[in-house]
Amino acid sequence: MKKTLSLTEEPVWDNTKPDEFLRCVNWYRTNGKTTNAKKWTMEYLRKNKCAKKKIDLINKCPNSAFDTIGIYCRISNRSDSPIPNDDGWKQKATSLIEALVERGKKLESSKSTTPSEDATPKPSIQDRMKDQVSDYIESLDRNIDRLVSAKETPIAVVDFLNKNEIKAPQSSMIAEWYRPLLTELTNAMSQDDEQLAEGYSFLKKTELKKFHKYVTDIVSVCEEHCRLKTATRKPRRKKSKTPGQLTKNLKYQEKHDELGIQSVDPRKIIGAKKVVVFNTKYNIIQMYEVSELVDGLSVKGSTIVGFDEKKSVQRKVRDPKKIIKTCATSGIRAINNAYKSLTTKESLPTGRINANCVILQVFR
Repeated sequence: MKKTLSLTEEPVWDNTKPDEFLRCVNWYRTNGKTTNAKKWTMEYLRKNKCAKKKIDLINKCPNSAFDTIGIYCRISNRSDSPIPNDDGWKQKATSLIEALVERGKKLESSKSTTPSEDATPKPSIQDRMKDQVSDYIESLDRNIDRLVSAKETPIAVVDFLNKNEIKAPQSSMIAEWYRPLLTELTNAMSQDDEQLAEGYSFLKKTELKKFHKYVTDIVSVCEEHCRLKTATRKPRRKKSKTPGQLTKNLKYQEKHDELGIQSVDPRKIIGAKKVVVFNTKYNIIQMYEVSELVDGLSVKGSTIVGFDEKKSVQRKVRDPKKIIKTCATSGIRAINNAYKSLTTKESLPTGRINANCVILQVFR
């Protein structure tokens, strides 16, 4: 009979089975039992005779910084065994402890008031960014705990990024952090890895599915957020450009007499929610829809940027005379219906605009 962890009783790790370390970690993650994480960490450090200076520095860190390392330390303390080297647990624990030491040094330096210590170099932008990302990851971990253990619906990842005004490099770092966990959860769901399947066996299938979906959202939304923020960010040390300046290099087709269509003012693309474009050379209609991660569509060189790659689409039009006039003069509902009537293969537009592209309509 398969042995499973109790949902209420705190587990004790059997150090003869390194793979069960993961099951214990997941028990704490799922049950949200990290209130005493800082205390567990300090006990672990003293027990393993860590240098007093390091312990003092780590002790300066806030309780929220111990949510992950505290779990590893608690498991080690209760089993009276060192954190295992298997699967990189020891390496990760060491990295987390060193990060706490560095954070403690910065906190100590910022509270110093003596003239000699005031001359200490300030933390770099990269250091500050890493500290912020660490806080964001801890908040997302708490969201996961609430989702799995308390069955609460966490804040949507998009809303979390916007609320905290997270920058492109930070969202990239967040995505990088959660990719290994996403791979782990994917393998657990597919049963490809027996150890992982066993490690997550205390979760119901529906709970594991929700866990997997939320982590998938974190990775995919953060990747998209990074891409869009990088594409639409304002040039450093330059004044914000007017719509005319942004579109001055945009080459487009002003009109097409045979089809009886003409382009709208390309400056209207800036800040728009939706843009409809028709390529008269290849008879392709393109529908660009703004991503919810940015305020509006924009133009960079000869390319429309800031569009949602999942909602923006294009199709070849076999008989342009039947629907292009409608797409140039009608409302969005009629345009959507005309587009849906096409039977050609749908694909993702690139955003590039050239001398063969008529900008049919812009919606704000």
